[in-house]
Amino acid sequence: MSMSTDKIEINDLPLSLTAFLCLKRAGYKTLGDLAAARQRDIMDIRELTRRNLEEILGCMASYGCRFTGGIAG
Repeated sequence: MSMSTDKIEINDLPLSLTAFLCLKRAGYKTLGDLAAARQRDIMDIRELTRRNLEEILGCMASYGCRFTGGIAG
């Protein structure tokens, strides 16, 4: 994808309302913010379920990105 991940806002992603609100509440604003995070940090967001995490991972993969901070924290 040619568009920078820093320009893709999370409200433009095809996420469920729960996943979106959890990310927004945790301070994530762009796909670039998510990509720079550790998966562990995302997993620790209050009220974010494993299903939401899988949804986020799938969405990120569709844009060709993944967590660059790794899994373990």
